[in-house]
Amino acid sequence: MLNISKSRIRVMPKQLSALPVGKEVRIFIQAAEADGIRSAEKVGFSLPLTTGDSVLPQIVGCATKRNAEGYDIIHKDQPKENRVFNLATRRSLFCGRGRREIVEDYHSFRRPCYPKTIVSPLGLELTYIETEKNNSYYTSAIFKIGENDVEIIDMINVFLDLYGTCLVEADEEFDQIPIRRVNWELLPQGAVTANSTLEPLISSIQKSSHRVVAQRQLSKLYSYSPKALAVGLGGFSSYVAFVYEKQGFVVLESVEPNNATYIFAMDWEGVSQLSKGEIIRSGLHLDRIVHDSNWLSNIEKLLSSRRAA
Repeated sequence: MLNISKSRIRVMPKQLSALPVGKEVRIFIQAAEADGIRSAEKVGFSLPLTTGDSVLPQIVGCATKRNAEGYDIIHKDQPKENRVFNLATRRSLFCGRGRREIVEDYHSFRRPCYPKTIVSPLGLELTYIETEKNNSYYTSAIFKIGENDVEIIDMINVFLDLYGTCLVEADEEFDQIPIRRVNWELLPQGAVTANSTLEPLISSIQKSSHRVVAQRQLSKLYSYSPKALAVGLGGFSSYVAFVYEKQGFVVLESVEPNNATYIFAMDWEGVSQLSKGEIIRSGLHLDRIVHDSNWLSNIEKLLSSRRAA
């Protein structure tokens, strides 16, 4: 068993590289030790914990951010190209007879930038496990040496980001653990009417112009009367899910600027059990609407047609 205690690793530890190709390993930490460093709730779990609960960890540093959001490779050796950015502004409009009202403008602009390659997040998850001997721990999925080396390095760094330490165990064959993803909190009906739940999420956005965009997009999606609403936990904390039960689809909206809206033609139970990798890369979504100046018209066209159907 290998004990790693440092801020991060860049390459596969020698003890792991020496293992035969195909050897199964997993990364874990005892729950009692982990909870003393960072509580389960701050990692993204909901209490009480149940064996098999699995979450995309909360962003606390570079490794967890890359794991949840991916990263960009900037190509400064190439000529700059125009890139589209979105911006929302507010202005005071004169309405006559001394009256003024605040209006919002939503528009896009172009800026020369170096080309970039967007690397999608791996979306590696932590799972809580209780054994028959009343031992409990947080563990990764099972990885194979030589086949999942990138995932092993990234998963170790996620543990180091969260706890500063972890254990790596190799075995001939690990028991398969049934998991239940708990990346979302389903809200009581009517909880959003007063914005009491979404307000903290919107107010956490640093730039006021980005807050305006997020508020506008969430309000538009809510205007189509979703049956239920869920907010993301842990690494999904920037997402809100709108469940349109009668229309038979779910919309995942990110409050992060210059992101995208995902539409799934499936029930909420199915969407809630998707990993972030499955949401972004699997092609399971019905549609993907980019956050740009056409977002509003595209959403109206899609949701109106689905509502009519």
